[in-house]
Amino acid sequence: MVTIRRTSTAHWEGDLETGSGHIGVGRTDLDLPFSLKTRMGGEPSTNPEELLASALSGCYSMSLANELAGNGTPATRITSTSTVHLVQGPDGFGIPTVDLEVAAQVDGVDDDAFQRIATTAHEGCPVSRLFRADVRLTARLVAP
Repeated sequence: MVTIRRTSTAHWEGDLETGSGHIGVGRTDLDLPFSLKTRMGGEPSTNPEELLASALSGCYSMSLANELAGNGTPATRITSTSTVHLVQGPDGFGIPTVDLEVAAQVDGVDDDAFQRIATTAHEGCPVSRLFRADVRLTARLVAP
């Protein structure tokens, strides 16, 4: 069994309303600021839901490319767009729905075959599976 671990870190200071933070993305120098205003409003930057959507779009595109190549019909271009729905309900905020749309330019495949391949790619995509994952929490209190 192969296990690959990838890590990103978020740092937050202050309360929810006035605080802010930075998300460090993996092994890159990418450091993205985020706050309640970037999550709920229109301020430029990012938020956890956009990062989830980005992860799903990228992973699904790779999964679909692999399935199409395995079918002998490699894609010329794949564009995947994910929309994460953050909804406030009686028990607080949740993500009940994620929309995943894909447009692919592929020679030699009809729509029925493409739909089947697209579904197989979705079922095999690790990030698609994440939305069904058992999230294990480890909480550690650090002394000031």
